[in-house]
Amino acid sequence: MTADLCSITGCEAARNCRGWCEKHYYRWRRHGDPLVVKKTGTPANPDRKYRNGDYLSVRLPDHPAANSWGLVLEHRVVMEQVLGRYLQTGENVHHINGVRHDNRPENLELWSTRQPPGQRVADKVAWAKEILATYEPDALSIETV
Repeated sequence: MTADLCSITGCEAARNCRGWCEKHYYRWRRHGDPLVVKKTGTPANPDRKYRNGDYLSVRLPDHPAANSWGLVLEHRVVMEQVLGRYLQTGENVHHINGVRHDNRPENLELWSTRQPPGQRVADKVAWAKEILATYEPDALSIETV
């Protein structure tokens, strides 16, 4: 009955092709050696950048805005480092020169897309105070009645 088993020592699976079981045959086809489980490459480079269309992404799996692959758009990360905080809902990063992979801090501009839901003056004043509290908190310290 041993003639029907894989020819790899210690493997008790049924022989499939070339004298190997399906697993060892697959390893041979994939890696050129039936004993190789997985080829080892270079260690992961944390500084590696990934193309996402015209944009660059970096691998930060613990970032709150990371996608399912752990990637975050680099221009957002650079702006967050400049601000010292994560970007908020309604905030976007604009490339001043239009080159989407030029992520130098001096080429990036923070844009806000938030706006008040209504057009009443009271809504606009409340919204203006919220914007000032977020972006220029010192401007609210001198408040007139």
